[in-house]
Amino acid sequence: MKISLPILLTCACLGLLSGLSQGRAPFGRLPETAPDSIRAKLAVFDTADARAAQEALEALALLGEPAARAALDELLDDNPEPTHGRKWRARLVAQAGEGANLAAALSGLDDPDPSVRLELATFLARPGFGELIEERVAALERLAIEDSNTAVRRRAIAGLGALDEDAALRALNRILDYASPSERQIAARGLARAWRARPFVMQRVRAGFAPLSKGTRRTSDDVLALLLPAYGRMLAEQPAGGETALDRVPLVLGLRHPNPQVQAAAGAGFDALVRRLRLLADEERTLRILDAMDAEGFDRRVLLYERSLTSLRGRPDPLRALDAAQELRELCGSSGDVEERGWRVSAYYLEALARFAAGDCSAALAPLAEAGRLLDGLLAERVDEARPELDAIVLDWLHQRSRVHLFEAVLRVALALRSGASEMEAADTLALLEELDRMHLFELEAQLVATENQLTVMSDLDPTLDDELSPLNLMIETPGLSSWTVDERLSVARHIARGIRTVVPEEMPGFEAFELDLDEEAADVLAKRNLTRRGLLGQAKKAYVGALQSELNKFYNALELDGETMQREIQRQGEFQRLVRRLQFARQQPLNELRFPSTLALRISGLLREEAARPREARELVQAMRADLEADGTLQSSYQGMEIAARIDMSIGASYMDEDAPRRSEIELEKAVERLEEFEQAARERGFSQAVIARIRAQRSTALVSLAVNANVKLNEPDRALAFFERAYELRQDDFMKVLLACYRARSNEDDAARRLLRDVRPAPDLFYNLACTYALLGEADKALQFLRREFEENHVSETSRAKQQDWAREDPDLSSLRGDPRFVAITGS
Repeated sequence: MKISLPILLTCACLGLLSGLSQGRAPFGRLPETAPDSIRAKLAVFDTADARAAQEALEALALLGEPAARAALDELLDDNPEPTHGRKWRARLVAQAGEGANLAAALSGLDDPDPSVRLELATFLARPGFGELIEERVAALERLAIEDSNTAVRRRAIAGLGALDEDAALRALNRILDYASPSERQIAARGLARAWRARPFVMQRVRAGFAPLSKGTRRTSDDVLALLLPAYGRMLAEQPAGGETALDRVPLVLGLRHPNPQVQAAAGAGFDALVRRLRLLADEERTLRILDAMDAEGFDRRVLLYERSLTSLRGRPDPLRALDAAQELRELCGSSGDVEERGWRVSAYYLEALARFAAGDCSAALAPLAEAGRLLDGLLAERVDEARPELDAIVLDWLHQRSRVHLFEAVLRVALALRSGASEMEAADTLALLEELDRMHLFELEAQLVATENQLTVMSDLDPTLDDELSPLNLMIETPGLSSWTVDERLSVARHIARGIRTVVPEEMPGFEAFELDLDEEAADVLAKRNLTRRGLLGQAKKAYVGALQSELNKFYNALELDGETMQREIQRQGEFQRLVRRLQFARQQPLNELRFPSTLALRISGLLREEAARPREARELVQAMRADLEADGTLQSSYQGMEIAARIDMSIGASYMDEDAPRRSEIELEKAVERLEEFEQAARERGFSQAVIARIRAQRSTALVSLAVNANVKLNEPDRALAFFERAYELRQDDFMKVLLACYRARSNEDDAARRLLRDVRPAPDLFYNLACTYALLGEADKALQFLRREFEENHVSETSRAKQQDWAREDPDLSSLRGDPRFVAITGS
């Protein structure tokens, strides 16, 4: 079995949902009595002092299950008349209750106080409990339909989505037929987020475009607008999804829909389809779908753009990409229309990218320069009006202009290195720095525009460096780029990293800056640019502080209008305090902390490990990155630093595994697990969104799977491997983990259970190797060898990567039953 360590992007947005428990208490009875100290604190809830009640709630919540049980006991036994104290008791149950409280909470849903019902609904929707699923779903659905209070109905519907259980998803689908418009939108969002809701989403979206007939019910436009983006993603994840006209109708007709929201959603669904297919490395299916949609009247410009980009992924075909880019340019003509000029920018840029992929750097210069010239014209004509739709367009132009400068820097490096020089000349280095300097200034301008329109100020270079249109991404992530050797790709990436380190040292940890001997004029230019940089950051900080202050003023105004009741509500939610803290922090934050450091070193270390088979060099690079981040305090002072530290630990652990040092690998991987557990706890305490917490848990699951693979393959300790994997499976249960679980079941001779798990799995490139292992353990040699062959043909197109994986396969105990088969010998090069 094999694990690939993905690099996950950090998401720093804050959410309002918090307090989700990580564990479950055993079943038990509600106590007949509670300690006097708990009852005394519960009595505080009955006073009129909101601050004292809040303090009592915080103290009781720390006591956990005993306090929640006592609160429920009093809540169910007390006079049912609505009182101030009953709401606080229910709130304590929502925050500190455990599985043993579920049955009692269900019996309390008839409480006459809607605030009590709302808190109990919140508790019953907690996804961490595996008990009483059907009963909880039925109760929440009843509240969603019958409750007289709007807030309770909405909380119940959102709770069904949070449960992410099959019964809950069926309930959400039913709610779409009779809920009010605002409430059915909550249900639709819940379905769109749940990967198991695919049958409901597909049926609802298709019903929105089916011919009207007697007895049919058309899906409403507001629901379509929420489901179409998920529909595109789900099509990609379905075997042969998107290859029938029935599959494509909602996307094709959606773009012609009279409702602009449905049009936008259909576009988002199309984007989700092609991007997910590219992520699944299913380029040929993507191209077949694009051809079919061309015949069905889909916007040809979009299809040519996607055809060109898709042809540069997986096993690149630069000539096919070039043909599509040039056809797109001809289709756009020479109109002065802003939209058409934007399409010409894309066409010229894709032409340059295709020529670069083919190894012809000189030919890439002219179309790239034309793309830059067009963008300069568009930016010069920007209208300085406070219009969000215009700001979004300008923001995109700024990022595109930044990417053009990055591309020009990459071309300068590539041309210099392909001229035969082992190092760049001083003049070439200065020209490189000039391009990267301009790239960074455009990124700062984009950061300022973004800050003026939303409550965020932090930004970083990784979205530009990692973008699918980035030439750097092409060099790092495309092993099938036959025009470039691995060493050439590494050299280009490192020169770019060193250049950025020279321009903005704090944003590129892990690399050495270039040594420069600048004349007075060049030094003066650099100093002026640094002043410009500080000025842009200063403006971004001012805009951020102003936006926070504006939000705070809204709360102050609400307090003046609604008095003490509103104040208690705001304080309960924590929004007011969070805004105050963010405002205080923003005012004190130094300008150089308004940017996150890049994680490019981690991506280059992956290229060193996977393609160059140089694990020690990869480890030294991320260790240098860690030293830089420790020196400037990033690892110690931010949540993002904690996440980066875990990724560094995982990378070091993987390098030791590559070097057959499994004990050292285990130490580093266990460090990563511990860091991610701390990170998750901190994220919960800070009220991070569920999406952020899910990312952290998925990354911890990846580290645990790595520990399981290391224990199984390298240490030959199957019992420990199983223990690691079971912990990982609790955190993440997608197709990848299903295949791994099937593999463990087969290893334990639970063949029927393994086959049941595999029944609904859609084979995808990241599953091929582990499917081969599982079928080998099940004694199905033909299937195992089929997937093993696909692993090497589709996932390891470079000789170095293929050889490394062949070495792994030859020693993998899961494949031992195949070793005498001549086909295995041929595939693995034994």
